[in-house]
Amino acid sequence: MYKAVIIDDEIPNLNLLSRIVENSNGFELMNAYTKPRCLLENIDMDAPEVVFVDIEMPTMDGLELAEAIQEINDD
Repeated sequence: MYKAVIIDDEIPNLNLLSRIVENSNGFELMNAYTKPRCLLENIDMDAPEVVFVDIEMPTMDGLELAEAIQEINDD
């Protein structure tokens, strides 16, 4: 089972994706975030193997966030 985190700035989308991940057999949802900064502050604690990222977010888009996550942990 893969440890996963989710980030989406839109609460309905975040809730929907959270339910999908929680009901899947292959993932354990570690946390769900609406702000990239919060995800980055907790990335070591959550220790995800998979991150589901919203591409369009106001403060940092998903591609920038993915790059920041890789800088913290290249795995």
